[in-house]
Amino acid sequence: MDANTASNNVPIYSTMIVPTRMHEEESKRKSEHLLSEDGKHRVLPEQGRKGVNRPAPINLDCWPAFRDKDEDVEVFFAVYNPVLPRQTARDLHWSLAWTIRGTDPTAWRQIHVIEEKVATQGDEPQRWESRYVYWGPLTKSSGPTDDVAKRYSLGAFLLERRKRIEELAGQTPVMVPDGTWNCQDWLRELFGRMITAGLISAEKRDEVLADAGCAPA
Repeated sequence: MDANTASNNVPIYSTMIVPTRMHEEESKRKSEHLLSEDGKHRVLPEQGRKGVNRPAPINLDCWPAFRDKDEDVEVFFAVYNPVLPRQTARDLHWSLAWTIRGTDPTAWRQIHVIEEKVATQGDEPQRWESRYVYWGPLTKSSGPTDDVAKRYSLGAFLLERRKRIEELAGQTPVMVPDGTWNCQDWLRELFGRMITAGLISAEKRDEVLADAGCAPA
């Protein structure tokens, strides 16, 4: 597959809070999942990747032209538009993203959790459950949903600091679906880790959340 073919693989995000139809099954598996630090949720192993029976999304950074460059680049907090009529502000997809300069169409380096369908184990007939997964930082060509996403600047970051964001994202847990936790909670946790690491201030986080019309931290 060449880069042009891969660049057409554009995700359409639907990030409503994952439903809880599997509560009974999940309660049987609670012992498999550690409690979150606040004791409110259960943590998925490998940030949700364990047991997903599909390859990771195509990542364009395997081609040199799409690799993140050693230069100052503006990092954005992105809020995506609703894709379903019944979606509320709580359902909207959130991400961190920055452009890969020199790409046409524009490629974005994206930090976010996305919803995946996962086949249940041992069920007859087989069922599919939804969960959130962090696949790591993904570079994708801009698509229709990216073009209309609302973006709020966190400032310009050197490559070293962007790599640090990626490192922190890789340490931010993804929770078992419970009807209350979604990608927004994951990104809020990542914001907190970025503040602790000195990458952004709490004031900057609060500023972009307020500008986006989101509830304060």
